[in-house]
Amino acid sequence: MRIKTILTGAAALLFVQAAAYADISVSSPNKVATVISTDRATIVGDLRFTADAKGAVGDTIVLRYAGLPITNVSPSTNITITGIFGDNVPTFSVDATKGEITITTTGTADPAATFTLKDVRVSVDGSGLSSVKVTLTTVANLVIVGGVFGNEVEVVSALADGIAEVKTTTDKKTIVLATTGAKISGDPGEFTIKEGFKNAFKDPNQAGVGATQGTDIQLTATGIPTKVSITLTAPAGTSLSSTTLKPATTAAPKANVTTLSFTTTTTDLTKVETLKIGFTVVTTGATPPIAAGVISITATLVPIEDPLPTAGPTKAPKFSQKDLSTDIAAIISGTTNLFLPFLVWDSGFDTGIEIANTTADPFGTATGATAQSGTITFHFWANDGTAGFSYTTTTGSPGTGLTGAGVLASGSTYTVLVSELLNAAGRTTAFTGYGFAIVGSTHSHGAIFVSNFKDFTQGVPALVVPPTSIQSRKLQAFEQLAP
Repeated sequence: MRIKTILTGAAALLFVQAAAYADISVSSPNKVATVISTDRATIVGDLRFTADAKGAVGDTIVLRYAGLPITNVSPSTNITITGIFGDNVPTFSVDATKGEITITTTGTADPAATFTLKDVRVSVDGSGLSSVKVTLTTVANLVIVGGVFGNEVEVVSALADGIAEVKTTTDKKTIVLATTGAKISGDPGEFTIKEGFKNAFKDPNQAGVGATQGTDIQLTATGIPTKVSITLTAPAGTSLSSTTLKPATTAAPKANVTTLSFTTTTTDLTKVETLKIGFTVVTTGATPPIAAGVISITATLVPIEDPLPTAGPTKAPKFSQKDLSTDIAAIISGTTNLFLPFLVWDSGFDTGIEIANTTADPFGTATGATAQSGTITFHFWANDGTAGFSYTTTTGSPGTGLTGAGVLASGSTYTVLVSELLNAAGRTTAFTGYGFAIVGSTHSHGAIFVSNFKDFTQGVPALVVPPTSIQSRKLQAFEQLAP
């Protein structure tokens, strides 16, 4: 009888152990294909837990999200569990800093009982991961099987840039500034922002539970001179916080910044999209001259917020700053830089200079040059080691083709001898060297002719030096110039 009692007790113990260590399978029914690599509050795939038919006993399950901070704005309300296990809906707690969620189940599950953990957000920014996997461990009763490898479930398959490229789709807009004070407007241009992968761009309704906004894009214009503004046109289905960008000032430090937001569900989550943003660059009413330079647009995803701010997360999705830029316009002075490679006034030789202001042309207002007029400043460097010097045309300047005020008008041609210019500049001794002529109009061209006025004359074209605000000579080891 004693032996029978012992065997009966042993059989009972084995039964309890079999019931206690039941199986539960885990999977991600909506694993996310790709998330933005700079996202600090991206939704990952849900986790579905299914008990086996034996009847699983309650336990504690710890989920570790690869050490990534959990960044839901309100974890207690944004993260939910649906379904039941045993007598109650499982409860959970969040350690946002460690990137852990602890689920507690109670009671004994009905056969094939299922519950799902939903809408967890994590920060993948700077993680260096190629995917996101959740590691699961249990404390006592449940054995995790099925749908996992090494107690890991993949909830994100890949990380990628949210913006693939930003580029100007039309030729760079060159805004020519008239020295006469006329306002010049650039022709309408366009730049594009290409989505990094399909469904990277979302409106607030597509951004998931707990989203405070969609995938917003901040646009910052740099290089805008004073007296210039940029007008932007938002693509369909989007809005801009400001459609006019101006130079940033102390009083208005964000005058050069706007935010593009997706306002309707026109974003197609099944393909890579390209946003087309129109722009126009105009002077704002003040009289030029205006500082030369290049205007650029920089795009980055916003809002920008730390993964776990001291006061707690307030935005989702949110990002770290990653800039992509493109040049959209070049502001150049209304001048032409002409290089005069050889000038001589010595031993019976002199050099004739001819400069034509060709802003009068037959090509019409749509495609022709804008008529401009201006003075000419000559700069001279002699090979005798003396310092360089300059001369600007004015009333009474030598030569022919200037107005009485020393201005080369649109459609006019100026001719003068180097000896005449040197004398006007106060040099009376012989000269051999080179020079530059800065003409107060665009589209000017010229030539030089060396002659002894007897039996020798040789001419070469003056060479056009590109505006140095666009093409710096300092950054070039050599240059190739054209007439």
